[in-house]
Amino acid sequence: MICVPTVQDRIVQRALLNFLSDRYADRLANKISYGFVKDRGVKKAVHDACEIRAKYGWVYKTDIASFFDSIERLHLERALKAVIRERSLHPLLVQAIGCEISATKGSVAKRINRLGIKAGRGVRQGMPLSPFFSNIMLAGFDRVIEQKSLRAVRYADDLIFFASSRGECEDAAEFCARHLAPIGLTVPPVELGSKSAIYEPDEAAEFLGVSLVRHTAGYRLELTQEQIDVIRDDLLKLGSVQELVTRGIALPKLGHVLMLRRNGYLAAYDMCHNVENLSRELGKLEQRVLRRIYSEGLGINIDKLSPAARNFLSLI
Repeated sequence: MICVPTVQDRIVQRALLNFLSDRYADRLANKISYGFVKDRGVKKAVHDACEIRAKYGWVYKTDIASFFDSIERLHLERALKAVIRERSLHPLLVQAIGCEISATKGSVAKRINRLGIKAGRGVRQGMPLSPFFSNIMLAGFDRVIEQKSLRAVRYADDLIFFASSRGECEDAAEFCARHLAPIGLTVPPVELGSKSAIYEPDEAAEFLGVSLVRHTAGYRLELTQEQIDVIRDDLLKLGSVQELVTRGIALPKLGHVLMLRRNGYLAAYDMCHNVENLSRELGKLEQRVLRRIYSEGLGINIDKLSPAARNFLSLI
């Protein structure tokens, strides 16, 4: 559940984040972590993962169960105080760790309970400092991975290990469970329907919304159908007049908003071999959004429009 702090809290946390990220970048840097790290990110993570898999085809993929909501605050506070030398900042950081959700509506409270979010435990997603906290919390875990010379990439709570055999993958799964337990974290067991999985060299392995797919002598990146479905659902929400009103998007701005979304998605996945398929899909989705707005939202009979009128409304 993503929580949005007050404007004042966001300003303070953003200032703290900018200072801490610069001051402690070298100390927290390692070969494993790619999330919220300068000059890294999702593209670098999946690119490097693809290169590693070219040498080690077996894959163990997992993510830390309910990571942000499961963080034990005392563990995080101790880790922060051990790293951050500026003691004057400790009270502010501890206050951010202890931030809770203000449930002003009964429906929100029910959703919080349903998601297993408990007061006094976890770090609330949506705070500017949450990503920094995650890297602090897992710095020791990353360090052990490096010491053991394991081949792995971590982006926040998403983990992927590369190996030469199924046995090594099973060892990686056992390693994660053993070394995360002392800080109160777990990974799901490898089983059908789980977020933990072992992939053979010829199987496509999913990581951060893309697949590492076998191709000739190595592997290449392809956008997964699951991620395409997520993009489709996100864009089609704009096909409702009520949704546009809620978001403050007037009709003259809709075309610009759709263009920004399209360009954003294409830039985010330009490293994927099948990005052209996404481009075509986005074009079709834009038309569906416009048709829904004009026909269902505004009551226009599109079939009776002249070619000039259709062109004016950006309809193909």
